[in-house]
Amino acid sequence: MKPDEELPVSHFDRRTFLAGVGAAALPHWRFAPDPSPFQWSAIGKDAWVVQRGGSNTTVLREAGGAVVIDLKLGGVGYALEREIRARVGPIQAVIITHHHADHSEGLSAFQVDRSYIHRAAADRIRANLKATIAAAQSNPDRLVDQTFADLVRDFDYPRTAATEADIRRFVAWAAQAGPDARTPTDLLDDRSELRFGSTTLELIHHGPAHTDNDCFVFDRRRNLVIAGDLLFHRHHPFIDKDAGATTVGWQQAVDRILATATKRPTVVPGHGPVAGPEALVEQRSYFDLVRSMVAEQRQAGRTRKDITALPNTRFPGFAFADLWEANLGVLYDEAG
Repeated sequence: MKPDEELPVSHFDRRTFLAGVGAAALPHWRFAPDPSPFQWSAIGKDAWVVQRGGSNTTVLREAGGAVVIDLKLGGVGYALEREIRARVGPIQAVIITHHHADHSEGLSAFQVDRSYIHRAAADRIRANLKATIAAAQSNPDRLVDQTFADLVRDFDYPRTAATEADIRRFVAWAAQAGPDARTPTDLLDDRSELRFGSTTLELIHHGPAHTDNDCFVFDRRRNLVIAGDLLFHRHHPFIDKDAGATTVGWQQAVDRILATATKRPTVVPGHGPVAGPEALVEQRSYFDLVRSMVAEQRQAGRTRKDITALPNTRFPGFAFADLWEANLGVLYDEAG
């Protein structure tokens, strides 16, 4: 079976079961494949993007095992890990582009020796885990419901018996976990190179941008950029001021990506469809346009409340529409 073909994912191996009892003994049984909750897209002969359930996940097949970049929300990671092993093979390492839960929380499902993140993210991941542990211990059912509210609304991830079993498994794990359980083991500096067989991945942290700990990953062999949340493609971006975000720094980080990958790379955003470098230019322009809009309104004497109430006419059809008001406020505050 080719890696990009559909493979049933279940709680047991149907083929082993049938071999044990004998197919002839069950002439009328039919086993329909369990539908994947994800959307897999090939971006090369040995690379895939997995959408839904959190941020985009990139999977690279290497001789020593798959390398997985960004791991989705907790609980979703179990289904993600199962499908990667079924479609691609064993997993040797994971990389997390920044600390947000929809990129990092799925780590609990991955039993690997190598897990990488920028060192500025480590304390933030521990803080996230501490909050999750508290929620899992105080009211596990509420945490399950809240998780699915986010998954269904933002990440096109269905609530089914199978997906709920995974989320409940994660919540049960969190209720028993310590604050350092399944946090990344390998902390990176501002520029690092990781070698996997014939592939060298460059991990670059430019500085505060979407958060204070964002990295992008550049695979020169595949001419592939994994931008993480430095790129929200056709989505309103989340500017996490509480985690050190700055839109000027974000634009500088985008410029760094464009300067690093100069041969028209394939670009995997944190959210949205795979694109080319023009999507990075559009991300940079988003902030320029909103900044200009806010400046015009301030000059006309509008208050912050007036400005954050302005309708979105510049970016029709963008997802994460509820972030528009917050982004107007951030650009207003940055103007001083």
